[in-house]
Amino acid sequence: AILVGLGISVCLFLLDGIKTSPVGNVVDGKHVVSRTKAPWWEMQVLEAQGDRIRLLYLQGQLFFGSTLQLTANLAAAAADDRIQFMILSLARVPLVDPSAAESLKTVQEKMRKRDCHVMYCRMNKDVFNSLRAADVVTAPSSDFLRRIQSMGWDQELVPWSEGKGKGHPDMFFHETDALDYCNGHIIDRFCYLHPGRDRAVETYMRDYHVAVCGPGARLAESSFEKMNDLPEGFMSRLRYFCEVHIDKTEGTILSDLPEMDRALCFILQGGISVVQIVPVADKPDSLQPNPTFSFRSGKRLLTRYPPGHVAGLTSFFKFHQQQVDTELQPKLIVSSRFGTVSEVWILRYEACNGIPGWKQMPDDLKGYLARMLCVQFADSLKHANIKER
Repeated sequence: AILVGLGISVCLFLLDGIKTSPVGNVVDGKHVVSRTKAPWWEMQVLEAQGDRIRLLYLQGQLFFGSTLQLTANLAAAAADDRIQFMILSLARVPLVDPSAAESLKTVQEKMRKRDCHVMYCRMNKDVFNSLRAADVVTAPSSDFLRRIQSMGWDQELVPWSEGKGKGHPDMFFHETDALDYCNGHIIDRFCYLHPGRDRAVETYMRDYHVAVCGPGARLAESSFEKMNDLPEGFMSRLRYFCEVHIDKTEGTILSDLPEMDRALCFILQGGISVVQIVPVADKPDSLQPNPTFSFRSGKRLLTRYPPGHVAGLTSFFKFHQQQVDTELQPKLIVSSRFGTVSEVWILRYEACNGIPGWKQMPDDLKGYLARMLCVQFADSLKHANIKER
């Protein structure tokens, strides 16, 4: 009776694995972008060419019983010859057995012959070791290597530098990092490096590109003005009302500075990450026994702002008597994505440390600034609707 019960349990397990699709969702790059903000002209490129990227969310245990369905689903998702990048998110995959790893390797080799590159992200340690043992992943991004080293994961990978030679990295820390890479590749190809767009790409657009990609580069104040449709000389007038920080290092929590509950951060160099601190339950959720894997429990990146953007919009304007719990507000943290230091101009609503604020600004300056903030706020809402979640 015990053997019969065991046999029935094994059969039910295999049947469940075969019936459940290993692919939970498929999204193309027109309808999902990274959490890093991009200016309007780059978003136009992604709207036209983003379907060259596919993001697939895999789910459940990948084992010999699901390999045929997995292979068929991946082949169907990449059937279009336009597709250049296929990103596989493994956040909901607790285990990959050797047969499934070999199937993934076979699929990605077939796709590579069609110039479609398979990338993996957000995997736990067991999945990482399975893929590594089968040589499914061999070219991790430098950021992924740095993060697993900080977590103490064993790694015996051949040293590899992101962007070296003609190869693309095949392992990323998070879906948004993989999308950052793929979006950047598409934007470079069809915007900044496209011979037919030389006249369409204006000087301030190229200045922005250098500020984002060049180590230690800074966006000129005149380019900031043109990016945001501001009159010439606006930034020099604005500086009088700002607390200017030119050497904020990565990881600095700007929200810890005085009077930051109502403050705008104008970014001219480096970047700012908006991070939500999420309470972590002591016990697993009974409604979600297999939660998604996360490298950083308790923290969630909401948005990453590059140069030319303004962070802090959501808390700057509020009703006169409206109370906001600062503990529930996202934290503004200097990002390492665009360099090791950032230049940030902080405009507070009220005067602080002898520096006048928004309320002390002349009306014409307020008018230009309010128009710019409205446009950026609307653009942020659009980005929030399509960014990776």
